[in-house]
Amino acid sequence: MTSFRQAAAVFRRDARIQLSYPFQMVSQVTGPMLMVFSFFFIGRLVGDSPALARYEGGYFPFVVVGLVVVRLADSALSAFTAGIRAEQASGTLELILASPTRLSRLFAGWMAWPLTVAGVQAGILFVASVVVAGGAFDLAAIPAAVPAFVLTVGSFAAIGLVSGAFVVVTKRGDPFGPLVMAATNLVAGALFPVEILPGWLQALARAFPAFYGFNAMRAVLLGGESFLSTLDELAVLAVFDLALVAAGLWLVGRALTLARVTGTLATG
Repeated sequence: MTSFRQAAAVFRRDARIQLSYPFQMVSQVTGPMLMVFSFFFIGRLVGDSPALARYEGGYFPFVVVGLVVVRLADSALSAFTAGIRAEQASGTLELILASPTRLSRLFAGWMAWPLTVAGVQAGILFVASVVVAGGAFDLAAIPAAVPAFVLTVGSFAAIGLVSGAFVVVTKRGDPFGPLVMAATNLVAGALFPVEILPGWLQALARAFPAFYGFNAMRAVLLGGESFLSTLDELAVLAVFDLALVAAGLWLVGRALTLARVTGTLATG
């Protein structure tokens, strides 16, 4: 079985399970619409802040970029740990890991369905926001924003590997995901400009990969800048991704080895 078929098999299984809950699917699709209107009126309340002067359209388009990324980032962050916990709960983790399927293919399969749903949600959110915000977004610049978007979501997936390593060992829920997302919303610029934070928090923001991703995407979508102007941010993001993926894969390998030695791999 090819790598694609193995990942696709996991995707089909997860899709069948989730699609068996139609009301949940409806709420997942309609939720972004309500979010759009909530932040639209918050934007009217905020008004024209000096911290948003370099972005077209004020607060609402600014926060939409953050919301779209966060929606996919949250799924990428939790997909690996959710997949491991589901297999542990059903008692199939040890069996799957003993099969010829590589962990990287399982990881891709576990991520495929959550990212598909998150992608649909993010797409609805963005399209609805474009309709509401009018010409604030430079739609022609979307291709220039894609590399920063992919690298940013990839950094969260890499952090998810680190979380997954701890889940394998501790058999508990995700120890890092909620904290990482909360810190991203507060410090990294997902929901408001970093410039309004105290100086020490502005310095801390640079320790988050998403900080560079948000800057790059907003620069081209709302600031009228070119792709070339974002190369510095993309380079920093790429370094973060490589380091986090390497650390995550190493930790997952060590965690699986420890779980096999202690005989706890199959327990949930």
